[in-house]
Amino acid sequence: MALLLLDQGKPAEAQTIASRAVAADPKNSESYSFLGRALLAQNEYSEALQQFDRGISIQGNDASLHYGRAAALENLNRPSDAEISLRLAVQMSPEPDGLVKVAESDRTLRRVDDALKYCRRALKMDPNHATANRLTARILTEEGRLDEAASYWDRAKELGTDVVDVYVTKANALLTAGLFEAGIAEFRGAVEIAPRRWEPYNGIVSAKRVAESDRPLVAQMHHIIEDPATSIDDRLNLHYAIGKAHDNLGEYELAMHHFDEANRMKLNETQLVPHFSADELRGETDDKIRTFTPALIKQIHKGANTSDRPTFVVGMMRSGTTLAEQILTCHSRVGGASEQPFWREWEPQVINWKNGHVYRERLQPLADRFCTLLNTIAPGKRHVVDKNPANSMIVGLLHLAYPNARIIHTVRHPVDTALSIWMTLMQTAAPFVCDRDHIVFAYREYQRLADHWRSVISPDRYLEVQYEDLVLDREQVTRQMVEFCDLEWEDACLYPENNLRAVKTPSFWQVRQPVYATSLERWKHYEPWLGAFRELLPSRV
Repeated sequence: MALLLLDQGKPAEAQTIASRAVAADPKNSESYSFLGRALLAQNEYSEALQQFDRGISIQGNDASLHYGRAAALENLNRPSDAEISLRLAVQMSPEPDGLVKVAESDRTLRRVDDALKYCRRALKMDPNHATANRLTARILTEEGRLDEAASYWDRAKELGTDVVDVYVTKANALLTAGLFEAGIAEFRGAVEIAPRRWEPYNGIVSAKRVAESDRPLVAQMHHIIEDPATSIDDRLNLHYAIGKAHDNLGEYELAMHHFDEANRMKLNETQLVPHFSADELRGETDDKIRTFTPALIKQIHKGANTSDRPTFVVGMMRSGTTLAEQILTCHSRVGGASEQPFWREWEPQVINWKNGHVYRERLQPLADRFCTLLNTIAPGKRHVVDKNPANSMIVGLLHLAYPNARIIHTVRHPVDTALSIWMTLMQTAAPFVCDRDHIVFAYREYQRLADHWRSVISPDRYLEVQYEDLVLDREQVTRQMVEFCDLEWEDACLYPENNLRAVKTPSFWQVRQPVYATSLERWKHYEPWLGAFRELLPSRV
């Protein structure tokens, strides 16, 4: 009965029936599975996880319980645990949807062969699985295997309920591979099919520098946002795209108007931005400064992982972390892990911030596990770069886990950083991004914490790289970074635009261009409209 109610979209009623079944027979694992699924459908993720865990304690090889557990953990923002449960479920009872999720995980981890293997297993079970066809096509395209990908794209378009999404996915895969003209052509194809959708327009303006010849495209976007029938989501995201277009055209006041409107809408008319608390952020910064004292740092080698393989590139978002990663991964002995959520996810399990206690017995197994993860992403590399900007909040923990690891902190002009956050369509859930006062406060807390890391971590483990210096004196700063990582010099590091590895950044196009100076002192174009960002101007300006 509970299963029937779930299929009918009545999770509350299913929960009642499943709860009665659990009470009647507490050793029936299937009842826990139904109860967990009913709770999942009502977004009660913690309670759902408890039910799945109870069922697993009774019947550990019931795949449905592990599939449910994976879904609950994913929604609780515990991706590492979710993946473990998902892989267990797939091993016990492979299903196309589960296989595709594992394939997506392997793609994210750059395990291309494994990702394709899981996709093909899914397609063998269900040749008409739209997502499996699309993901196979995406992976092949990102690897430059366009001929192999073609039939899968065609099949994905035939099977998909959202053809525009297939066009956009293909376009982004082409951009990831550095094939910008082909990617833009796909975006334009999507515009022809759905001229009111925001994604293709955003893709076009993000994949090039908008020029005078693009005025008709800009006019078309203006027409769409002025139409009352346009959805809030489309209008909001088109404001970002139009702002970027006017910025490229040198029309800065108009650009700022659209960026302001995009942020206003995102903050006030959607549920996309979490609540921001200045007191909570200040408290978190205080906790970290109080915990990671010079005395703790001196004792840091006890129980630590001695590997120097992990290399962390940290910094405020939009501060040049991607450029630093691209430069380093041009080196033949350096691999890239993109932005790993691992340590931010496990941080609460390792440190009790209320009393400053570090659970060293938990730290080393996690450090070993992360090294294993890096080995699967970039086997055989001397260093593997994790460039998650959010790691700037936990530099002390990273140094505690790996006292021999190098940490590179990228620093950019504070107002240019703030403006770039304001002008960028972010996928992050950072709660401060859509309010100028909040951005200013968050930046100052980030600076306060960075000052602390600099004061307690040895300069042979912690290097600050000024983004502007990297752009203006590329060779000297690049050589400094390479030497800091204890690597021999390779000329390839001077040409990050030739690095064809996939990148995770809103600035696909920029990282494929020669290192550029146009991003320096952008704030001067917007000086009349800086508002609260003016507070971040250095006193000498």
